[in-house]
Amino acid sequence: MRSGEEVGVALTLTNTTTEDLELVLKPGCASLELQAFQGKKRADFVNPHCGFGTGCGGAHYRLVLTPGGTLTKRLRYKARLVRFTPACKSVEAPLPAGRYELRVEASPFFGLQDALTNVTAPLVVTR
Repeated sequence: MRSGEEVGVALTLTNTTTEDLELVLKPGCASLELQAFQGKKRADFVNPHCGFGTGCGGAHYRLVLTPGGTLTKRLRYKARLVRFTPACKSVEAPLPAGRYELRVEASPFFGLQDALTNVTAPLVVTR
């Protein structure tokens, strides 16, 4: 993909067990995000000193995937680099050309972090 370009990705989760799989989600807090890495270092987001909290409240949703059932989430990824200034203001720039690994990051409230640790795809960014 070209630097600065945005693409769509479909992530499908399948219950491969013989039992119902119950997910309890908090809509305001349960999130999935695509992130670009080079080695163990995240390459598309640099925030060495700014902290951000989230206020997660509200209802919970209970979702049951029957054996063989699927859940598809459509995600967007934009090849950009987000850096934070010392004043904690975000500044965006095109992601430098190169080879990356695209990973799915799940918030702690999504409930499937362990299942998503190996969900990766190669990402080649060109100018």
